[in-house]
Amino acid sequence: MKLDIQQSLPCSPARFWEMYWSETFEQMVSEGATFSTTLLEEKREGPLQVQLLRFEPHEELPRAVASIIGSSKLIYDQEERYDATAGTIDFRLIPSFLPDKLSASGQMRVEPASAGCTLRVSGEVRVAVRFIGGKVEQAVVREVASSYERMASTARRWLAEHGTTS
Repeated sequence: MKLDIQQSLPCSPARFWEMYWSETFEQMVSEGATFSTTLLEEKREGPLQVQLLRFEPHEELPRAVASIIGSSKLIYDQEERYDATAGTIDFRLIPSFLPDKLSASGQMRVEPASAGCTLRVSGEVRVAVRFIGGKVEQAVVREVASSYERMASTARRWLAEHGTTS
C-alpha cells in the first residue's frame, strides 16, 4: 500500500531541518507520543547522517492480534539516512515481528512552498499475511499519517514559540 503524506509548515526548509534536529523539538514530540523512541546507533557515511532508532508502543496489542504476529507489541527499528544537501531522509523499517512478511520504506523530504515549506512523506508498506495483510497495511498507513499530523502540529507550536526564521 502506498504512503503519501503532505503537511504545510510556515518556515523555510532550512528552518525546518534546524527545528527537526533540535533537542527542544524532540522533547516536544516525545511528550505526546504513544510510543518510546531509543537511539540505537548514529554514524556518518560520507555526506549522510545515519541513525538506527527503536520504536516501542506504550500499549500492548489485543491478545488475538498478538497471537497471530507472535508479539504483544509492535516493536520495530527504523534506519534513517539523512542527506542535508537534498533535504531528505530515506527510511526503512526493520520489524521485530513478522520480519519476512512485513516491509516498509520511503522518503521524507522538505520542499520550499509559497507560504513556507511542504513536508512530504512517500513510501510503501507491504504485509504479506494471507487474509489480513491489507487490513494491517491500512492500519499502518493510518498510524503513520496520524503520527506525521501530530508531528506537524508540534512543529507549528515549536515555530510559534521559537520563530519561523533563524
